[in-house]
Amino acid sequence: ERPRVDVHEDQTAVTSIP
Repeated sequence: ERPRVDVHEDQTAVTSIP
């Protein structure tokens, strides 16, 4: 899972934080 740094995958990024 990619960190929130990757804005291009905002949907995955948000879920990757928690």
